[in-house]
Amino acid sequence: MLNFRNNIKYYIKSISEFSLIALFTTSLGVFPTQAQIINFETTPSSLTPIDNEVLSNIVGTGSYDIVFPGGITTVLFGFDTDGDVATLERTAHFEDRTNADFMNVFNTSQIAYTIGKPVTSADTDLSNGSIGGNWLIRSPRTDAEDGTLDLFGTDNYFVVQYSGDLPNSASGQLWDLDNDEIYLIEALNASQTVIGSQTLISAGSGENPGTANGKETLFSFNEIEPISFIRITGLQKGTGGGFAFDNFNATEPANETIPEPSSLLGLFVIGILGVGSAFKCRKEHNKSTC
Repeated sequence: MLNFRNNIKYYIKSISEFSLIALFTTSLGVFPTQAQIINFETTPSSLTPIDNEVLSNIVGTGSYDIVFPGGITTVLFGFDTDGDVATLERTAHFEDRTNADFMNVFNTSQIAYTIGKPVTSADTDLSNGSIGGNWLIRSPRTDAEDGTLDLFGTDNYFVVQYSGDLPNSASGQLWDLDNDEIYLIEALNASQTVIGSQTLISAGSGENPGTANGKETLFSFNEIEPISFIRITGLQKGTGGGFAFDNFNATEPANETIPEPSSLLGLFVIGILGVGSAFKCRKEHNKSTC
């Protein structure tokens, strides 16, 4: 009976030790946390968007809260029309990829998001793995939305505003970047000083216009100064000119390793196997060396 009690105590002690090891390695970031990507499949209120619905540019009603290792950051999306990214004068709109509303209205390929063929059909997501989902956000396109906003106009910018705890990394996607379009993506600090920049040139520039139709073009910032704003400027319109934004990771660069939930199960199994091995070693320690 005494031997049985000792074995039980040893077994419990081993489980505790392996649990502490798992907790310790996770806290050190050995096992990275799940990235929180804003894919606009839901509104900030966790509801399914309505096609052409306004995404409010007011913190609280239009902002998304993101938990990350550095704390909690709040992001807000909209358009700046006076050169001051601290104020957003125009709102973004949700766009349903599964209908053809703007194609029917404009009957043109310059419509701010991916187009189907023929131009009166719904969007076609041609990305690898169909990562676009059903929704994205876009610039205003009709009189009912206070007029078309041309991101290639003077002092017109798409802006992501941060508040709360500020991250050092971020990434996102512009969609349907083709037909010689060029965009400038800038990360700014609290003083609105540029701390990182990238130029996105359409994959279809020059010889193959339309190459990026229905696909994403990625931007990414990694380990720079704390980010307070991301500003997107249209540099060259070409024969394109629409603006579509999706899959924004407010706190991580692109290509981060994102573990599946099964990773945690795997860690638990490894711990159990380790405990079993230790228990076996204790049981047979007088017979062999483990």
